[in-house]
Amino acid sequence: MTRTLFGMIVFTTLLCSAATSALCAPRTEQISGASAPAQISGASAPAQISGASAAENLKYYPDPVYKRLNNDDPPAMSDMTDLANQGDVRAMFILGDMYEKGKGGLPKDLVQARHWFEESGMHGYGQSFIRLAAIAKHANNTTEAWQWYSLAIKNLDNDDTQQYAIRARKDLTDSAKLSDGDIDQAHKLVSAWEDARDKHLRDEKDAEAEKEKQQKEQEEKQAQDGAANSSVATTATTGQDDKKPEQQEQENDNEQN
Repeated sequence: MTRTLFGMIVFTTLLCSAATSALCAPRTEQISGASAPAQISGASAPAQISGASAAENLKYYPDPVYKRLNNDDPPAMSDMTDLANQGDVRAMFILGDMYEKGKGGLPKDLVQARHWFEESGMHGYGQSFIRLAAIAKHANNTTEAWQWYSLAIKNLDNDDTQQYAIRARKDLTDSAKLSDGDIDQAHKLVSAWEDARDKHLRDEKDAEAEKEKQQKEQEEKQAQDGAANSSVATTATTGQDDKKPEQQEQENDNEQN
């Protein structure tokens, strides 16, 4: 029951905090030990941020610390982690989102966030590159941010998010005063990442094929063992039936004696 209630809370939070191309508007949450921020009066509220740029401007309030009530309770987001490990790209993206913000009962961990965003991007979820670019920008790694924006442009469809990535890359080039050498280096990073992605996907495919092969061999062996056991049992029964009546009677007398 504890796990079900926690899952419902996490799922509700994800509907807002893990949105992709157009995140939900900043929300006011009740903070333990303090009142929620008062509404601004006497002036118009700031215009709502729309589009992918919201990902870099939203403020996030900390979630309650996740604590197990029982020793056998699962770790935080265990179901989401299982889905991600099974290849669900949305689950990978959500884990990256939760680790980046330290939400959903998970600690804030940019290493894990980058890992899951990259996994999601490698498996075709282009929104992840926008988030990776944001992490790189916040770390003042402008060349890497340019790389991620470029990958977003290449992997997203012609939609608002792709147009945002195009504008963001241009703004980054201008604001950071990136040189031709910087951009050449970023292009090399793009190529290296794509090579690593292709190898990663090939390795996954080979591992899955090997797993299926071993499973098939095991099933065939079990079928052969079952057939062999059935043959032995049939032979033993047939041999018993082929004995002369006096032989069977003598064996029964021996067993009883």
